[in-house]
Amino acid sequence: MPFVLRTIRKARWYKPLWLSPTDIPADPLGDLQTKDNCLSVWKIQEDYSNWDLVITALAANRQYLSNLDYAVFDEKLILEHEIRTQPSRGVTPLVEVNDWHLDLVELSGHKLVSLTKSIMENAKIGRVPEKNIIELLREALKAGQIRADQLRLKEHEKQKL
Repeated sequence: MPFVLRTIRKARWYKPLWLSPTDIPADPLGDLQTKDNCLSVWKIQEDYSNWDLVITALAANRQYLSNLDYAVFDEKLILEHEIRTQPSRGVTPLVEVNDWHLDLVELSGHKLVSLTKSIMENAKIGRVPEKNIIELLREALKAGQIRADQLRLKEHEKQKL
């Protein structure tokens, strides 16, 4: 079964010592901000064969070169919470990546909190270091997958590439 990726801020996903074992901190909910009761996520192939392309696409849409924090989890978590998905074409300069975007739709507060708890318990929370982000973007530029004018990076950030 494929995986699902959501960008996050890793520091928000640590459980404080004072928190009850059955509860979750409030901060991760800020990383799962919805719009129209939908949550934007990216599909990752079972063998992670599209990982670099998805990370490159996400980095190309950012204004600053920095670490990219993420939560990646099995798609079955979505099914277990009876959350509907809807294909939704992504908006990145890497056109081939845009078809791997989807929205989790009709999210209630209860479903979102329950999903957050499952992500905390089951997801791989990780970080792609800034130096790797720079290398991925350089490779994509060199290969002609994206053009410099398509990057959303601030001009002074583009100089690092």
